[in-house]
Amino acid sequence: AASWIGGRPVGRGTTVLISQLLLHRDPRFWTHPDRFDASRPGLQPKGGPHRHVYLPFSLGTRGCIGERFAWMEATLILAAVAQRLVLRPLGEWPAPLPSLTLRPAGAVPASVQARVPNRRSHAPNGPLSASGIVS
Repeated sequence: AASWIGGRPVGRGTTVLISQLLLHRDPRFWTHPDRFDASRPGLQPKGGPHRHVYLPFSLGTRGCIGERFAWMEATLILAAVAQRLVLRPLGEWPAPLPSLTLRPAGAVPASVQARVPNRRSHAPNGPLSASGIVS
């Protein structure tokens, strides 16, 4: 018996590809799908979480074996950078460049400013103030 996708039969052994670019920007699943929104809670689609709507590392037997490591590494790097620097976007974002991964088609213009060290910390590399910025 064939499976069905979008009203069409898909036979056993058929290779099916999914466009992450289209899925991650589908207005049926996301509010403002074409806009980057860092405050989007946990990258959850509208109507709540659905594990098959956001799949940056694929799913199933073909899923990326390094997904857990990649999330951990990205979180640690982001925390280290945000602790020391303030990054602000400048101008327009470049168009997305779909490939094996999705990336910007050009440079992402941004300003980078160092944060002012927290004076309450006695450690030379201790916590930094979230409010202070070195010009």
